[in-house]
Amino acid sequence: MLFLALGGYLLVIGATVSTFGWVWDDRAFLAGPRPPLGEWLRLAWTSDFWALASEDARHASGMFRPVTSTTHAVERAIFGESPGLAHVVNLLIHAATALLTGLLARRLGGAAWVAAGFVLLHPHANELLGMVAGRTDALAAVFILGALLLGPASVAGDEPGGRRLLRGTAAGACVALACLAKEIGFVAPGLWILVDVLRGGRDPRRWIAPVVGAAVAAAIRVAALGSAFGEHDPGGRLDVIGGLASTGWAFADSLVAIPTAPWPPPHAAAGGLLVLVGAIVLGVAGRRWGAWFAVAWVVIAWAPMADWTGLGIRSSRALLYVPIIGLALGIARLPVWERGSRGALAVAGVVGLLFAGLQGWSVSRWGSEEVLWQASARQNPDSPVPWLNLGRAQIEGGDLVGGRYSYMQAAALSQRARDAAHFVSAATALGTMAMNEGDLEGARVFLQDAVEVAGAANARDAVALLEEVERRLLRPD
Repeated sequence: MLFLALGGYLLVIGATVSTFGWVWDDRAFLAGPRPPLGEWLRLAWTSDFWALASEDARHASGMFRPVTSTTHAVERAIFGESPGLAHVVNLLIHAATALLTGLLARRLGGAAWVAAGFVLLHPHANELLGMVAGRTDALAAVFILGALLLGPASVAGDEPGGRRLLRGTAAGACVALACLAKEIGFVAPGLWILVDVLRGGRDPRRWIAPVVGAAVAAAIRVAALGSAFGEHDPGGRLDVIGGLASTGWAFADSLVAIPTAPWPPPHAAAGGLLVLVGAIVLGVAGRRWGAWFAVAWVVIAWAPMADWTGLGIRSSRALLYVPIIGLALGIARLPVWERGSRGALAVAGVVGLLFAGLQGWSVSRWGSEEVLWQASARQNPDSPVPWLNLGRAQIEGGDLVGGRYSYMQAAALSQRARDAAHFVSAATALGTMAMNEGDLEGARVFLQDAVEVAGAANARDAVALLEEVERRLLRPD
């Protein structure tokens, strides 16, 4: 009955996402013309991840994710430009992650159905299900879980040396693929050691496979980018305190599970640190039930990505995907499931229904970029970025009045923060709108402001439009 309910739910979500178009990063990586398959694959394995983006979004990011890019290229070759089918592929990847989490939970002595259901229905999966380009974390998670099932969680006992070598090689390959799907894959050796320790392993020789896999991925990354971090400049010192605080908020966001907006607001460092300390204390106190395992998993999976690397990676809900798997494994190991308590089953059913409702509601919003950016603008009212994107979405939807208001908000916020790049984008958009409406004097004011703030070299689109405005003013038709 449970499997029928989950299967029906997947069909409903699949039918929903199959109607979605390209949103957010999809526009940069998947919408419009793409290179031929061979060229796409060559770029994927030799270039910065964002070098494959559309021309206006291309930049040096220090990211290298050829496995993810390969899935996009193969999909385009098979399906053509079909966002609906690409969204369904994301759903299948998510379902595979949930299944593998259940298998790992069973190997670790937990309730497989609890772990699989927790991951499958968790509302934070909405970004993966709503945006095709958001598959990076889930794809890395599939390979991380595959490595753990082949390695320290393997049920194999005494087996021939050749078979053991083959299994270790496959596990190492999974680690390498996880690292090349997204940078969070590099936490796989830490998770491998954690699982091995939980199962009583103490021999460091058993940890060679994931270390070799991560080293191979690192070597491929260096060969492609020229260095471990590519051309990316974090532009500041290593923020360990900020990273720790982000880890704390990862706990809080994972447990609350109510994503009020796809783009989370900034959090106070003190609050994040308190949450982290509280979670660790609870983990130590609950070590008899294995709570320490869940806490350790989340810290290992989140902390290195929370700006501990100095790459300037912002706090992102997408990065919660792998930590949530650790929470699922920890909850699945609670002894209450072994006793089969009716009360526990009832609570699980209520939480499952709540999660399914929240996830369905969250996923549905990805069908409209305007709705997404409205939520982000409400949650981050002082940032020009959501206002800029909201303005674009409103204009594309035919709401010219709303679009103009959003661009004006973005321009005002950018000017207040002395953010030249975003001010140029807002002013240029306002100038373009004025031109299209025949208000050449108004367009000239906006475009002149853009050039004055950023300089001609950094506002080329504004310069070109301004020249066109001046020509029309001198020679009106």
